[in-house]
Amino acid sequence: MAFSISSSSSSSSSIACCAPPRCVSRACRCGTCLDAFIATSTSPPPSSSSAHAAPSRLAPLTTPFARRSVAIAVDSHARQHQTLSVLQEMEFDVVVVGAGIIGLTVANRILEETRFSVVVVDAKRPCAGATGAGQGYVWLNHRNPASKTWGLAHRSKLLWEQLVADLADAGSDPLSAIGWQNTGSLLVANSVEEARGLQAHVGAMATAGVDAEFLTASELQKIEPSLKVGHEGGAAFVPGDSQIDAALAVEFFRKRNLAYRVEGRYMELFDSPVEELYRSSADGSIEVVQTSRHKLRSREAVIVAAGAWSPNILTRAAQEWRLPLIPPVKPRKGHLLVLEGLPSLKINHGLMEFEYTANYTTAHSTQCSQPEDVSTPSLVTDPTVISHDSFRVAMTASTDKSGRLLLGSSREFSGFSTAHHYEAIEGILSRASEYFPALKDISVEDVLEKQTIRTGLRPYAFGGVPLVGPVPGVERLMLATGHEGSGLCMALGTAEMLVTRLLGKETVFDVDPYLPASRLCHSQTNAQTLA
Repeated sequence: MAFSISSSSSSSSSIACCAPPRCVSRACRCGTCLDAFIATSTSPPPSSSSAHAAPSRLAPLTTPFARRSVAIAVDSHARQHQTLSVLQEMEFDVVVVGAGIIGLTVANRILEETRFSVVVVDAKRPCAGATGAGQGYVWLNHRNPASKTWGLAHRSKLLWEQLVADLADAGSDPLSAIGWQNTGSLLVANSVEEARGLQAHVGAMATAGVDAEFLTASELQKIEPSLKVGHEGGAAFVPGDSQIDAALAVEFFRKRNLAYRVEGRYMELFDSPVEELYRSSADGSIEVVQTSRHKLRSREAVIVAAGAWSPNILTRAAQEWRLPLIPPVKPRKGHLLVLEGLPSLKINHGLMEFEYTANYTTAHSTQCSQPEDVSTPSLVTDPTVISHDSFRVAMTASTDKSGRLLLGSSREFSGFSTAHHYEAIEGILSRASEYFPALKDISVEDVLEKQTIRTGLRPYAFGGVPLVGPVPGVERLMLATGHEGSGLCMALGTAEMLVTRLLGKETVFDVDPYLPASRLCHSQTNAQTLA
């Protein structure tokens, strides 16, 4: 179903592309005119870099939703006088909050599986959160087949592989389209104790049906000559693991989604932080998502897929509705170094230190105080600003489609700061040089001056299990968050799971471990204590 629109001069109607490029008309309903209409009719985007601005308290809606400019009285507890703000009103079947890989793939699945109209809204732009800093592993090697996340990861990997096969059948190059590389994965260790652990891990993977084998140090040397693990080390090798390019994957799904604009079924609203959620006074179901510039009515569902910012979006609603709505999710920052000009170092596979699997599940509730959401990362040189109870570094290494070395990874709880930490960069280089001697001469200063550093805020969920599915107590409200560093890998499985639930169909794997029921909190304080 197309979304409804209206203006001061026309009534609600479906959008159909009817104008040449650069056409700007209030009467026209093509995508170009809609964008121009939004740009000229709404207030400018907020100047603050905050991911979600402080919410305003608005009077309940009393008129049907169509698209138009409406003066709304804003009643602030902090002020004695009322102010007016002009918001655009629009109606869609589904509102998706979050334009990372999870939100975009969920929107794509809805568009392709249904006739619903979809709007994707985000406080910033695509790739502004965890997605843009992702290494892109579509792996099973670092996962435990007995873990609760295995089903979603396994299913999602199969869906990525099906997408790649479909692209190839259609004559498209998966490498160019999404940066797909079937490199295989190596989970490596440099001690006899960890090597024994890898052998047990390979046995568990084989029992789960994964093609995996243990490689001794000498066998590993033959396929990765630059890698050094000592005589006692080894690796778990999974030839079927792959990697993608996060930025290419995001643009791929955006392009697919934007193709539905001609049908009037898709819109993107960026730089629009969510400020308020509204429920129906009749049945308590979710009805409206209010952003800084728009009021978006949903006919079928509101899906919150905003990563580490998901709790912020739901906090006010949880307080006013007196319901447990807040997921136990908090930001877990990571650094990824993008290194160029290293002809002496060649990597043939995706690699990860075995210790990373322990770091992946280790979390502490200790947080240090940092500025919220630093939009332009600066360098923090004082190691005391990092909580050492939560700071971890383990080696990950791969090569992207352009031949650049991607080197990680750090994990730390430092609030919403995206500042570069000197100690984290130093730790990544030090750890990586233990496995790659060719990196020993690279200093932190070299990286800061000549290379690229990506930082992202992974949405860490208490227990390490994402929250995906309906929110109890509020009909049509759904969650998709808490994937931490696995959003790229788990995106397609998450999208399939949500849309299957939305349509009332049976899922192909056990979804119970991911359901938000019994895992939500009444306040951010309780949620952060859990996380």
